[in-house]
Amino acid sequence: MQKTYLWEDFSEKELLKVRLSDLGLSLANSWVEKEAHQLYKTLAKRHLNFTPHLWIADDWFCPDGVPGIAVPFYILHAKLWALEKKMIGTVEGGDARDCQRYLRHECGHAIDNAFKLRLSKSRQKLFGKSSTPYPEQYTFRPYSKNYVRHFEEHYAQAHPDEDWAETFAVWLSPKKQWQTKYTGHKALQKLHFIDQSMKKLQYLQPRTENQLCPYALNVQKITLREYYTRKRKRLGLSGQDFYGKNLSELFRPSQAPCQLTYRGIQRWRPTIRSNVAKKTGYPQYLVEQMLQTLTTELQKNQLKLIRKTRLPQQIEKLLMTQTDRFIKQGRHRIKM
Repeated sequence: MQKTYLWEDFSEKELLKVRLSDLGLSLANSWVEKEAHQLYKTLAKRHLNFTPHLWIADDWFCPDGVPGIAVPFYILHAKLWALEKKMIGTVEGGDARDCQRYLRHECGHAIDNAFKLRLSKSRQKLFGKSSTPYPEQYTFRPYSKNYVRHFEEHYAQAHPDEDWAETFAVWLSPKKQWQTKYTGHKALQKLHFIDQSMKKLQYLQPRTENQLCPYALNVQKITLREYYTRKRKRLGLSGQDFYGKNLSELFRPSQAPCQLTYRGIQRWRPTIRSNVAKKTGYPQYLVEQMLQTLTTELQKNQLKLIRKTRLPQQIEKLLMTQTDRFIKQGRHRIKM
């Protein structure tokens, strides 16, 4: 029997007043729990005696020293999923495939904590030291062959521990896939290192087996409104003007807002966002930010598309240029 929640019938305004600690969510019998069991099966096939525990928090993460994975609350209920989508533009781990991507990445951190793998001199030489301070922002090289690419924003380049977790996540896929994909890349050396390291851990008990759940949702007293105010600010989703008046090549003023152009962008929005993210390597939430601002400027300035044909391709080109310019100007930082 599916659990019902008091806030399920709330309006958005009422829902935003609810504290995170009062959401009353549970992982038991959820679709996320099923995905976690799929992860456990994958680890068991590698003969790894390790099943990271899960708990609900406000984001995906694995705290230092804890052999477990925090799961964000917003993927556990359709109403919260929709709110996250509206506020941020994308839902990290919001479907089965994407959830596995996040579970595998965080599992890389968790198994590191469980077996204290960062102490290995060989690992430090290949990946770097875990003691390296995390940067507030990082600049990645899209075509570097030194790193795997598991997450879209080239997260492996952010820090040695993220390089480890991303490489571990790729290693969990079938061996033939990563051997073929990374042939001739230095990243393949890292994958083979993890392959050998995991073989040494087969059937062994973890050195750390605590069940700690730091920053669990039930102790977080902020409201959903406060949560999204902070999150949008942290991600740079506070409505900065990316385009200014530099839209004349594609758009021109009209007597009234052009609903045809607006509806066309809305229709192609998921495809445009996905294509731009794949081509640039920038995260989808940043591309969504660009799209949101673009549609706002079109409506505010009553602009319409000069050439109605090939609308998706024209918008994609504009977004790629503006997003790249925004990054290079240092006005955006890739979240850590």
